Order: sequence, then structure tokens, then C-alpha cells
Amino acid sequence: MTKEDKYIFRTIIQDYGIFKFSTKPISEASKFHFDISELCDSDIDKILTERNIKRIKSNSKVSPLSGGIAVIENNIPVIEPTCCNDLQSINVWEAVLKSDQNRWRQLWIGHPWIYYKVIEDLVYFSDYTESGKEEYMEREQSDIEPIRVITILELKNQLSKMRIELNNFKLKLTSKLESIGITSYNGFVNDLVGIED
Repeated sequence: MTKEDKYIFRTIIQDYGIFKFSTKPISEASKFHFDISELCDSDIDKILTERNIKRIKSNSKVSPLSGGIAVIENNIPVIEPTCCNDLQSINVWEAVLKSDQNRWRQLWIGHPWIYYKVIEDLVYFSDYTESGKEEYMEREQSDIEPIRVITILELKNQLSKMRIELNNFKLKLTSKLESIGITSYNGFVNDLVGIED
């Protein structure tokens, strides 16, 4: 993180008491969100056990782990994945980097969601909303109050780090599966993490 960076991004997994991870949540205010880079071997075991890895056939599809990207400012999460979001959400965040200029677009982080708009080298983010896209887009631009501003460069750099975190998490899962003798794991791990090779 450089001096200019205001935000820290974390790739998190959501746990509402199923896994009972050994690591601490990302903050006191986010008791169910855990940084995937801090998960230890016993936490990986819990994930695989909960997903019944030994019973899953090699060609079976599984749903990605709940979670996504959290944006933290001064140790407080200011944007977090909400319900119905998973680790694949990095693709949605990366799409922001290619977005049209000066136009509000939905950033799917679950329910509720947020909107963003790119103007030159800055990305503006709205507050959480459950307003439908049409309803939100009909509002005058001046009525939508940007709550946060992140530079394109900072967003790009942070998302690059998130990609590395996801790949490292995938390696941890793969290594654990190899250690218990499961060799037909690739599709399963890709599904869990939500990324392809």
C-alpha cells in the first residue's frame, strides 16, 4: 500500500457459524467475514469437510464459497459482500476497470448492492441500495451522492493483489486435497474458488 492509497482490499469468505474458523474476522463489525489469506490448514480442512469432498464425484459441480471482496478504510469495512455473493465477484470488480465513463452502473455484491461510476481516473461508489436498476438510473445524477472515491490505479493494484490471494487460496485447497489422496480435484477447486486455470 502506498501513501496515496486510502483503502485496503481483502478477499473474504463468509462464515455464519458453519466452519468455525480459527482465525479472527476482518473486524469486530464484520464478525462473519474472514480474510482467505489468513486461513490455516485446519480451516481448509473444515471447508473441505463441510463440502463433503470425499463423497463428491470428480465430474460434480459445486457452488463457489460465499464471500467476495471487502474494502476497508481505517480498519473499518466500508464495502462488503452481502448475501448471495461469492468469490467469483472479483470478475464483477474487474469489469469496473473497463467501464464506460460517467455512467452509473450496478456493482453486484449481493443484497443490498451498490452502484459505481467512472470519471476520468476516479471511480465513485454509491451507498448500499436495494432500488431497482431502472429506478436508480432514473434519478438525476446530482441526486446520487457518491460515498467513496477510489482511483483507477489503486483499484487496479488492489484487484491484482486479490487475484494473487485467490490463486494462493486455490493452491492451499489443491495441496490439502493432494495430501489426502484426492487427485481429481481441479474442477472442484475451480468451482469453490470461482476461477479457472
